[in-house]
Amino acid sequence: MLPQDPPKTSHLSIFSFLLIVSISLIKCHVELSSKQVCGLLLPQPLWSNNIILYFLGLKNLLDNSEPQVRLHAVIALGKIGGSSTIPLLQSMLSDQEPNVRWDASIALAKQKDSSGRSILLDLLDRKYLNSFPNIDEKEKVQVMLVAISVAHFIQNQELKSRLEDINSNDNNLKIREAARIALGKFII
Repeated sequence: MLPQDPPKTSHLSIFSFLLIVSISLIKCHVELSSKQVCGLLLPQPLWSNNIILYFLGLKNLLDNSEPQVRLHAVIALGKIGGSSTIPLLQSMLSDQEPNVRWDASIALAKQKDSSGRSILLDLLDRKYLNSFPNIDEKEKVQVMLVAISVAHFIQNQELKSRLEDINSNDNNLKIREAARIALGKFII
């Protein structure tokens, strides 16, 4: 995540905390596939991802005017996963805020959805990342490492070629090593 100005009010941090707690409970519930959610009993209808999304109000948060709220909603959708999140994440690939687009692309790749492939290619391009003056080198490395770590889920030749180039030519040895490992996961 890029550095942002501090939120104007503390409601954003409270919202983030509640969102993370809710996601943790839901993920625990989904992983357990039982009526018990980390010690809490929930009715059977809450088992559906669609209902979970509406329960959290995540769909509505994607239209919020605050980029940080949209970003947190996208991150939450990515953590929830499932087929019902894919159309919502795809809709965020054209968001005006780069962080929102980037996280939507990463979340989709983790679900083996190639809709955000062109954004992943951008995230693997230092020239593109250098066009953001507010991103320091450490953040660029982190962005690239995350993009590298999910690229193999898509199994796309263009992504593979970009990783091969990074593996051979990037100046950062950590990035080169991550690219080498990711290339080993490609089967195309």
